[in-house]
Amino acid sequence: MERKLKIYLETTIPNFVYADDAPEERDITKRFFDILKLHKFEVFTSDAVIVEINRTRNESHRNNLLRALDGIERLPVSAPCEELAREYIHHKIIPAKFEPDALRVAIATLNNLDVVVTWNMEHLANPKARIAIRELNERKNFKAIDIATPEEVIESV
Repeated sequence: MERKLKIYLETTIPNFVYADDAPEERDITKRFFDILKLHKFEVFTSDAVIVEINRTRNESHRNNLLRALDGIERLPVSAPCEELAREYIHHKIIPAKFEPDALRVAIATLNNLDVVVTWNMEHLANPKARIAIRELNERKNFKAIDIATPEEVIESV
């Protein structure tokens, strides 16, 4: 039996389920969630994502985002995760103003996941960031992790 990919859903993923201002990405994200229901992957998120969602002021939207992640295993934020996130920032792989994204990649890395799934093309799902994260992780003897959009994950099924 083929091993299931272990994927991490960061905050943009549940957000795009409701992104009426980006209908193409919204529809891809909904298809992505349909594929997740088929149990083709081991799926995780983290307490860091839940904390961010809980800051959503619109209660209805907040509840929708939490519902989208219902039943998905949450990984804790640990001191080693925070330290690795600081290294991504220190090495200018992820800009300091996006520290929460650095933390999410660190959580996925230190929990030996395979892929961080994101719609964040600016500083995560782009070749430069992918390579730099992989190189730093390899130097630290951590498992290489990929960063992909939901569309890329769908194409791999």
